[in-house]
Amino acid sequence: PDLVRRIHRVNSIGGAGTVDHKTLVQSLLEEFGLLDPSFEFSQVKYLDSKNEVDRRAIHVETWNKVIAEMEQTLENQPQTPLWIVDLGAGLLSILDLMLHGNYERGLKSLSPQSQTVQYTAYESNRELNEACHERLLSWGFDVVEQISETETVYLDEKR
Repeated sequence: PDLVRRIHRVNSIGGAGTVDHKTLVQSLLEEFGLLDPSFEFSQVKYLDSKNEVDRRAIHVETWNKVIAEMEQTLENQPQTPLWIVDLGAGLLSILDLMLHGNYERGLKSLSPQSQTVQYTAYESNRELNEACHERLLSWGFDVVEQISETETVYLDEKR
């Protein structure tokens, strides 16, 4: 009965949708002393770590073949901009690899082309969207259009 009462109390005052945006699970873990109340989960830190693991898992030959085929397409259509639409952009890990490669692993990047790269990122998580915005600006992209809080069109005129 005490356990049920504690769960009900947490559910009624501390579940999802509260002012501090804690999930019911997080609130319950705190109630039972299994999670430090000062702990704050960061989507950015999580995805940075996950992306590092993902980069190590990419099959080098497959990645390099995809890049080679993209370059061939760009070479065959020199006046056509490269349009990239990234749904659930996260922290732009694929765009990062496309633009910068990972030479320690042998992952090639797109060669600098005369074409313009137009990149549209869709990310519904506000924390990740803000990190995307900062990264794109640091890579030389300019904001073309702010469609909504979670959708922005960026343009890289330098490629």
